[in-house]
Amino acid sequence: MMFFMMMYMLSFYIFFIYEKVLIVLLLLEFMMLSVLGILYLSMNCLGGMMFLVIYYMVFVVGEGVLGLSLLVSIMRYSGKDYIKIMSLGC
Repeated sequence: MMFFMMMYMLSFYIFFIYEKVLIVLLLLEFMMLSVLGILYLSMNCLGGMMFLVIYYMVFVVGEGVLGLSLLVSIMRYSGKDYIKIMSLGC
């Protein structure tokens, strides 16, 4: 369990260093994988509530697809995938 916590914290730290959107999306998926490991171990100890792990996996897949579709639309709009180019202003 400590291994998954260390993976999560390392991913969270590296998340703020990189400036490419694709690398940030990969780090978010890595963080979700470590949370999945923690969830799996804790649900395995509680016994029987493994359907929550399946729901979580469906959520993670949907989040990944949404992130990749946003990356493709950003690449088509601006031609670059740097985070510093994007702003929330209209």
